[in-house]
Amino acid sequence: MSFIQKNLAEAIAGKAVNDPTLSSLVSDRVSFMKMEQGKSLPYITFNFVNNVKDRDSEDIWEQTLVEFQLFSDDNSSNEINALTEAIVNLFDDVILSVTDYTSIKFIRTNDFFNIPFDNEVWDKRIRYEVEFQKD
Repeated sequence: MSFIQKNLAEAIAGKAVNDPTLSSLVSDRVSFMKMEQGKSLPYITFNFVNNVKDRDSEDIWEQTLVEFQLFSDDNSSNEINALTEAIVNLFDDVILSVTDYTSIKFIRTNDFFNIPFDNEVWDKRIRYEVEFQKD
């Protein structure tokens, strides 16, 4: 993981855990890559889909893809819909500050349900392109 991704992961987790709407749904169950074993549902994980890529020849703009994974075992779609709304409200077009970088902007590129291995757990993915500029 690159320096920017490490700092970006910390900023994402901090923003998610400190949001009252999202924390009312998942408490502190937001984690990078995977959730520790034994945590109850619902929870959210997030990961980088690709490495940081240079966007221009002057090496000023860079981008990466972040994917949130939302998991719920609620029989209805109410909980997964509430989780989706909370993530979208929190991260759509948000600008974060990360050490040595400015103008970080999240652009939602898609959201979709992942085909589950069983019918008991909702598994929804929300993907963002994240663009940032070096100071």
